Amino acid sequence: MRTIFFFSFLFFFSTMLDAQNNYKQGYLITNENDTIRGLINLRTDKKNAKSCDFKETEADNSKIYFPGEIAGYRFIDEGRYYVTKDIKIDSIPHKVFIEYLLQGTMNLYFYADDLEYYFFEDEKGKQTYITKKPDDKTTDRGDEKYKGIMFYLFKDTYPVAQEAYKTPFNRESIKKLTKKYHEEMCPSGEQCIEFEAKKEKKFIALKYSIYAGLGFQSYSFYDERLALINPFKYISPTIGGQVNFYLPQSSESFSLLVDLSLSSVKADEEKNYKSNEGYTSKVKFNFDALTFVARLGMKYTYPKGKYRPTVEGGATLSSLFSKSSTYYYETTVQVTPFEKNNYILPETSFLGYYAALGLDMSVNKKQFVFVRVVYDNAKRNGDQLKTIQVRLGYTF
Repeated sequence: MRTIFFFSFLFFFSTMLDAQNNYKQGYLITNENDTIRGLINLRTDKKNAKSCDFKETEADNSKIYFPGEIAGYRFIDEGRYYVTKDIKIDSIPHKVFIEYLLQGTMNLYFYADDLEYYFFEDEKGKQTYITKKPDDKTTDRGDEKYKGIMFYLFKDTYPVAQEAYKTPFNRESIKKLTKKYHEEMCPSGEQCIEFEAKKEKKFIALKYSIYAGLGFQSYSFYDERLALINPFKYISPTIGGQVNFYLPQSSESFSLLVDLSLSSVKADEEKNYKSNEGYTSKVKFNFDALTFVARLGMKYTYPKGKYRPTVEGGATLSSLFSKSSTYYYETTVQVTPFEKNNYILPETSFLGYYAALGLDMSVNKKQFVFVRVVYDNAKRNGDQLKTIQVRLGYTF
C-alpha cells in the first residue's frame, strides 16, 4: 500500500508541475490587429478565459498574456476563438478572454467561471447573458430563467422566440437557436460566421496499445513442504494490451490506463538433502498455470520529441487458471516414495502493485513503437508472485 501511495503522490505532484502542457497550433491577435503564429496551450474553458499561454516554437519558453494585453487568440485545428471583452455579471465588471461562437445579427459568446454563461450582443453592442444554476435534486424543476430571457431577446421573430422554451442549456442548442434568429432577421440574407471546436474533438480520448515480451518470474509458496526449493524462478512469454484514457483539453501527458496481459507460470525443481539423523531425502516439485493480470494505473508520457520517456504505476489483480502440479517425495527411511498430482497448487488470485518505465518512439503524430520494463509484486495467503517483464509494443 505504501508503494501505491508513493506512485499516486508522484503522479499528482508531477501533474501540478506539468501545468497542463497541451500546446496546439494557433495564433495571437495583437491590439494593433497583427497576427503572430505559434503554439497555444489548450486548457479548460475556465483557464482559457483567464489567460493565454503562448510560445512561437516548441523550443521557446512560453509567455502568459492576459485579457487586454492582446485582442485575442485562436486555435487553428480546434477552431476555437477567444477575444478580449469587457463583460458584467451581476453588475460586476470583468475583462476576460471570451469564446466567440457566432457572429451575426446577434453575436453569441461563451464564458466559464464557477457557472457557464452565454452572452448575446445585438447590433448596437448591448450585452445580455444567460446562465443556469445546478438543478436542485430535491425538486422537479431546475433553473429555467434563461428560457424567458432568450424569449425576450428573440421576440422580434415569434416562432424562434417560442423555441426558446424548448431549448436545453448547452452549446449546440443555444447556437442553433441563435443561428435561426439570424437567418430570420438578417436583411441581406448573409450567413452568420460560426466559430466552433471541431465536432470530432472528445472530452475523453482513447489510445490503444498492444505488446508482447518476456517475463522473468518468481513464485514463492508459503507451504512449508516446499521450503527447501522455494522460490521457483522461470522465464515465460507474455502478450497483452492497454487502453489509455486522457483529457485532450487538459493534458495528453497524463492518462488513466487499463492493462490486460496473459502469460504462463511454470517451474520444475528438485532438491536432495541429508538430515541430522543421517538419512537422505529427495523432493521434486513442478507446477504450471496460465496467468491473467489486470492492471489499473496512471501513466505519464513526456510530451515532446521523437523519443518520449514514460512512467506508470498502480494496482494489479492476478488470476491463475489451468493449474496443475506434481509433488514427489522419497527418503531412505520410507520404503515407498510419495507422489501425487495437484497436491500443492498455487493460489488462484493475488492483489498487488506494479511500476513501469519505458520509452515511446514516434512513428507519426498519433502512433508510437515502445519498449517497457514492468515490475509486478502480488501476494495472497503467504504466496508471492513477482515479475519483471520486458515488452515491445505499438500504440495507435
